[in-house]
Amino acid sequence: MRIIRSESFNSCFLDFLDKHNNRVAPVMDKLGFFEEVLERDGPIGVRKSGLLEKLHGTNINSITLIRKGLNVRCLCFFPSNGIEEVCVLLMVFIEKSSADYDKAVRQAEILADKWLSDNKGFKVRKG
Repeated sequence: MRIIRSESFNSCFLDFLDKHNNRVAPVMDKLGFFEEVLERDGPIGVRKSGLLEKLHGTNINSITLIRKGLNVRCLCFFPSNGIEEVCVLLMVFIEKSSADYDKAVRQAEILADKWLSDNKGFKVRKG
């Protein structure tokens, strides 16, 4: 699995969450993720940037976005069949102060595998 690390929580990701809310919201609910965390930087869906354009047509399987000012890292799993089909499958928050970030990511991936096996309607191809 490839992981991209970004130093900012890209507002285009908020646009994506808004656009795909019907698929994202049930995942958020199951994981106890609340939208107000995202809205601290402004309303969802109002700002644009180039993150999704950069990813368009690529085979990227996962992205790590780091939100400045919050003590979390957001590990987001995406399918690899094109950005139009993208859907957030799992969001795992990892403390920035974690002494072993790579170990935390591996633990998140194990959690993702378990979550995916319990929710067979969502698929992700690792590689």
